[in-house]
Amino acid sequence: MALISRASVLCLCAVATIGCQRSPTGPGTGPPAGPTITSLEIIGPATVAPGASPQFRVAATWSDHVAREVSNVTWTSGNPAVLTIDASGVAVALAPGRTHVHASTGGRAALAKPVLVLERGTFWLSGSVADGRYAVEAAVVEAVSAGSRTATRTDIQGNFNLYGVPDDTILRVSKDGYLPHEQHLTLTDHGTLRVTLQLARERLQLAGTYRLTLATGGCSEPSSIAEELRQRTYTAVVTQNADLVTVQLAGSDFLTRTGYTANSFFGVVTPSDVAFVFWPGDVIDDPAVVERLSDGTFLTITGRALATVTDTGLAASLDGSFLHHADSSFSRLIGSCTSKTHTLTLTRS
Repeated sequence: MALISRASVLCLCAVATIGCQRSPTGPGTGPPAGPTITSLEIIGPATVAPGASPQFRVAATWSDHVAREVSNVTWTSGNPAVLTIDASGVAVALAPGRTHVHASTGGRAALAKPVLVLERGTFWLSGSVADGRYAVEAAVVEAVSAGSRTATRTDIQGNFNLYGVPDDTILRVSKDGYLPHEQHLTLTDHGTLRVTLQLARERLQLAGTYRLTLATGGCSEPSSIAEELRQRTYTAVVTQNADLVTVQLAGSDFLTRTGYTANSFFGVVTPSDVAFVFWPGDVIDDPAVVERLSDGTFLTITGRALATVTDTGLAASLDGSFLHHADSSFSRLIGSCTSKTHTLTLTRS
């Protein structure tokens, strides 16, 4: 029989010990990973009354299908004017309206939960107002019943939302230049409807030559533009085809590409106002007004404006941006000024 030396025995014991300490999954690997969160769900009421303080919580689904609580949840409300929520998930309903509650933890976010704040026994009524082909902006929409009145105005797309509408109500829609609309509603649930207004008089006739002045309002970001770029004046020729107008600018050097010059914008005319759109900012659209400045940089003006008639022409607040950039591709922004209170003035020549 072969003899085994003491040194060999020690070596074998050492090897055996090392082998025992290794993970059964193979050399160099750590312990198996624990279960992870696969999804989160916000649990809480879909409708609450003003003044209520509901508790929201998060239910977690784990990779091993075992229910576990989650901690360190971050809560936010999409509309704090309607409902606020604190770090523990306790909300406070402040005013009738609609919002979304958001929750996240561990780098994972739950699907936002819509929440309505409504008086008990009332409903959410949404819809749109048009005059045939086009949306009617700034129309007054009212729900009137015994002892209550809820009112709002349509947005630029003609949409409206009324919160806290009683089950038995009179809906009234009005705007200068249109025949008033009224209908009786009996609601059993939240609803949506479309209202068509009829013209009470002809649309405005705006064709002619004007002086257009665009000026900045209060800027909401720190990188404001140079003082000399805060007001621009152009010659504007307005042409009209029924309910559509085109405003073509001259008097400056405007960006030109193949088949396109950035010196015009459009509007839709009603009997009392005109809704101008400079450029909604979609990447597939070319900007409407881009002036090439004397130093080779560019000024782009974007936004929307609802202009009304004045003694000398038209005037409006412009909700949009003045963008000063080094090249025509917007890749090098020098400064900007974004505001809802820019001004647009069209003065007849």
